[in-house]
Amino acid sequence: MLLKSLFILWLLGCLNIIYFGFQLDPFLIKSEPEYIYQYPIDGVILISLFFSSYFIVTYFLESTSSIQKHPFRSCTILSIITFIQLLIAFSSAMHAPPFMWAYMINIFILFFFHLVLCVSIIRHKKG
Repeated sequence: MLLKSLFILWLLGCLNIIYFGFQLDPFLIKSEPEYIYQYPIDGVILISLFFSSYFIVTYFLESTSSIQKHPFRSCTILSIITFIQLLIAFSSAMHAPPFMWAYMINIFILFFFHLVLCVSIIRHKKG
């Protein structure tokens, strides 16, 4: 169940980033009136990889049964990854292209998902 929900969350997040890559950047339109739009494939791939790191580590922890054996260590590792992603999102907020805003929204949703995930893992361990 966990892996299915992670896959769905990852797929929706990556599709959101890809979709917002097609949006025009209002800052570039204002600063450069002769701006010619090109799809930012490099930026979209990089941000999708940053976004995917949480899911890759979670899949690894789940497949090695580390989440069940060491729930506090697993939650700490996932919390560090989420915190680093929040720092990346906040540090790039000014004049960010639309796909970065999609990344920021995805990271906030991922953060709340992470909180629910950690609470359920720790409760499952206690029970």
